[in-house]
Amino acid sequence: MNPKASRGLSSGVKDMMTRSIVHALGPAWRGALVATALALLAVSCIRGGIPSKATYSAAFASVDCPAEVRTSTTRATNCGYLTVPENRSDPTGRQIRLFVFRMEPDSLTTAAPVIYVGDDLGSSFDYRLTGFMADHLDGPEVVGLQARGTGYSEPNLSCPEVEAIAPETLRKPIDDPHLRSAFVGAVTACHDRLVGQGVDLSSYGVDESGQDVIDLVGALGLSRWDVISKGSTSRIVFQAMRANPAGLRSVVLSDTPEFPDTDTDADAMRSTRAAFAELVHL
Repeated sequence: MNPKASRGLSSGVKDMMTRSIVHALGPAWRGALVATALALLAVSCIRGGIPSKATYSAAFASVDCPAEVRTSTTRATNCGYLTVPENRSDPTGRQIRLFVFRMEPDSLTTAAPVIYVGDDLGSSFDYRLTGFMADHLDGPEVVGLQARGTGYSEPNLSCPEVEAIAPETLRKPIDDPHLRSAFVGAVTACHDRLVGQGVDLSSYGVDESGQDVIDLVGALGLSRWDVISKGSTSRIVFQAMRANPAGLRSVVLSDTPEFPDTDTDADAMRSTRAAFAELVHL
């Protein structure tokens, strides 16, 4: 096993990988499999925090935009990659690339750029939603940062091993022992493949992603900026605020689970029941 992996997974990466896995298997497995996935992915130690003093320079380089990004908005859009150390305690070691898109201002504006950090941890961007948001913001540039391990960022920590058994979950009951065994085996195979590729899984947590936001601001030379998050990516925003709030003007947290009295899963269940009730009474 890669010695870097022996430090274990941070709470953020466990959250991110578990959400991706459960999404692939479908809602019927949501409650029953979270604990199993976390137990399989976790190892003995958790590396906490990031170095207080960076000894590296994050770099941004432009690339052609993927088609789904170009067609998601009426604004002119540029794309690129932000290169940062995978593990900031070893800044000269393995480097990773984080996908960035920049939707240009739709008018001459002095408004600060808006940085969007995406939806829930572990999920890729919904570019249609992002484009809609950009088209309806009045003026500012919208900069999207795809979190490490997701989407077009490199490496991508998705688990095709788990996705491959998703159809089987529709044919068997949730407590089927063979299905549970297949799930555990798929998670283990995914973990071992990533570690075998040299991925330091302990470097894909919320602390590191928060510092990625700060590195992006520095690489783009932004003197002031706003930030928007949706769902559990609010944790990335909080970490960025702690790391270096200089230049940050405002924060928008949509559907965040961080505040008391906010239960998005319960709200979803209530909405689903209300929709079925409407159908029954048609």
